Amino acid sequence: MFPFFMKRRYRYNKKLLKLWNNYIFKEFGAVKELLRERSSTNQPIHIAVIEPTPEKNYYTLVTLGMGTYKMARCPRNMPNRLELAIRLPADWEMDNIREAWHWPIRWLRLLARVPQQGKTRFEHGHTMDICRCLTADSKIRGFAFHSPAEELPMMELSKGDKFGVLCVIPIYEEELTYATDCDTEKLFQRMDEATLYGPVDMERKNTCL
Repeated sequence: MFPFFMKRRYRYNKKLLKLWNNYIFKEFGAVKELLRERSSTNQPIHIAVIEPTPEKNYYTLVTLGMGTYKMARCPRNMPNRLELAIRLPADWEMDNIREAWHWPIRWLRLLARVPQQGKTRFEHGHTMDICRCLTADSKIRGFAFHSPAEELPMMELSKGDKFGVLCVIPIYEEELTYATDCDTEKLFQRMDEATLYGPVDMERKNTCL
């Protein structure tokens, strides 16, 4: 294939990769495993796995690759390079490939490509409707993106270039509707700290019923 027909490939350079590693270690902990995506996509999304500890008794999954795309038209006080994170219970079956257990990895990768593929951006308070139930046994119908500055501070890479992480929170259809009609921040106010800052609970109370 001639070079001018090739798609642009998004990769971190060594400097940005080192900064990402330092940020993840500081804010989340040591990466135990990196789930590499081996595909022909021009933006591979790997998943860093931080295992439970006595202080943080849950898994944390963080994408590696979303931030290779610099989002356009971001407000000055918002990061233009993002990665996504999700927290899972300590007894989550990480090696189980059934959808009931594998969906966090699959959806982190799908969501992480949305800004690059749609030439758009994600930020705190945005939601995503997946238009169907997340799994056969769940009534979850979408995700909200949450990143309070006091928990996950933004990192300045260079002038006008900032890096941050958004936490992915699974939400119900009624919560999606409420966020659209009334504002996502009001939805977050309805949620308890376990929902906003703890591991995913697929059977948690629907805050809009």
